[in-house]
Amino acid sequence: MKKVISTLFAVGLLVSLSAQTTLTYKTHGLIPDEKNPMLLTKYVEPGVAGKNVVWDFTALEMTNSFVGNIDQPQRGKSSELFLSSNSVLEEFGNFFYFDVNKNDIKHYGYASGSGNTTIEYRTPFIKMKYPFRYGNSYKGEFDGVYNVRGEHYGDIIGNYSVTADGTGTLILPGGVKYPNALRVKEVKSYTNETKHSTYDIVNETFRWYVNEHRFPILVLIKSTYTDKNGRTSSSTQAAYNPVIITNDLFSFADNNAFEVNVYPNPYVGQVNISFDVEEAAFVNVSVYTAAGTLVAVLANQNEKSGTKEYKFSAKQFGVGTGSYVVKVTVGENTVMEKILEL
Repeated sequence: MKKVISTLFAVGLLVSLSAQTTLTYKTHGLIPDEKNPMLLTKYVEPGVAGKNVVWDFTALEMTNSFVGNIDQPQRGKSSELFLSSNSVLEEFGNFFYFDVNKNDIKHYGYASGSGNTTIEYRTPFIKMKYPFRYGNSYKGEFDGVYNVRGEHYGDIIGNYSVTADGTGTLILPGGVKYPNALRVKEVKSYTNETKHSTYDIVNETFRWYVNEHRFPILVLIKSTYTDKNGRTSSSTQAAYNPVIITNDLFSFADNNAFEVNVYPNPYVGQVNISFDVEEAAFVNVSVYTAAGTLVAVLANQNEKSGTKEYKFSAKQFGVGTGSYVVKVTVGENTVMEKILEL
């Protein structure tokens, strides 16, 4: 049997976390043409629920990276099967179809990268209801059809519960802290019955959110499978978003004094940084970690007018992959840009 896990690793800029995190369509809905860079890590236990919790995940071990893409549904595989959807999430070459509106996110189905395997939910799974804050919860049932190469292969029927079960401070690698983070616990229990086998599956997912940031910044998933003979197996997934900047050292509010191009971004190995100096001025180009630690000074001198180009590689400066801030000062003007090395 093919095991299909419907995940939503799906993840802007965090400005202030002075109030309780509340998920709404406007701030956290899945909007086409958005990208979600994430770092895969080894799985760790999700910690406790409750108020004023401190979740310390500074020891997360990165294993790989990926980018989730939110797009128009017609750009996904087998989109003709999911006419009720208005958004598709592509991750690892697989496609997850949703209807996103001001009230909720409904999950209508899944298609493999080849399009040979699909799941059509006759009764969709409600991924999120809006608004959603600490203490809120809901539950329901879903069912669907499992298809292989266009033929009915099996059925899926189950139930789910979604609870905002925790709020507090989330700490990620690099010591970056997110106060007032909201943890959402999702449990899906269902039976996957095919022509050849029957499995009972339980997916337990924890996602952490912050204000003014569309996607979760940490996701932990554990799936347990039980066959008809009572034998069990399990799999885990974990990822976090290394891009968000919360440190008060950085202010992106007036980030348009001049244009700084960073490309490609995200990048592997090396990023290019370029900008124009209109007239002779003192130029400083520095790179910082998300926590505000200076990593590299690429330029710190008087420059004549013209186009200036620099390159940055985390490996070159003895630091790991992840998110950084490029700070460019020309005369009295400063521009900052986020970059992500994969």
